[in-house]
Amino acid sequence: MQQAHADFQAGRTAAAAQIWQDILRTDPLQRDAWLGLAVLAHREGRRDEAVAAYRQVLRVAPENPEATAALSILTNAASDPMEESRLRELLARSPNNAMLNSALARMLSAQNRWDEAQPLWFNAHASAPDDPSHAFNLAVAMDRLRKPDLALTYYRKALSLGEGRPAGFDMNTARARVRALSAGADGAAKP
Repeated sequence: MQQAHADFQAGRTAAAAQIWQDILRTDPLQRDAWLGLAVLAHREGRRDEAVAAYRQVLRVAPENPEATAALSILTNAASDPMEESRLRELLARSPNNAMLNSALARMLSAQNRWDEAQPLWFNAHASAPDDPSHAFNLAVAMDRLRKPDLALTYYRKALSLGEGRPAGFDMNTARARVRALSAGADGAAKP
């Protein structure tokens, strides 16, 4: 498992996947191997594989917050009225879980409930400060709440964190917002 994790972190995803698959051949109930395959498929945009692997995680560990949050995001559970309650309950048990904060924030953002989503985006970012997508989503929330200085700060942070790796958001969109917000800040500073 340690070698698979090291390979995954170093970008050797094929090697990591092979290790996880080998582990599952001998122990089909190995939660961390299923979770590794799920995260890998999710990041690579293989939605159906990710959903299937996250469901396997939940068969082995029904309360797993990462799998629950990821499935909520991948299956567009925002339309399910019970999903918000379920995510809030899990978040009460694991308040520093970045994935749970992100899943609930996505749901609230989709409903234009930005004032409720913003602190959750902040918690997601604080829990996983090296994840560029959390910084980007926090920037968007600040932008929607008309807090341009904070939005600019987090867009810049997201761009910095996303440099040279899959960012999980459109870098060009973030750059465009930085330019627009910087121009607005420059205009506001002039007498």
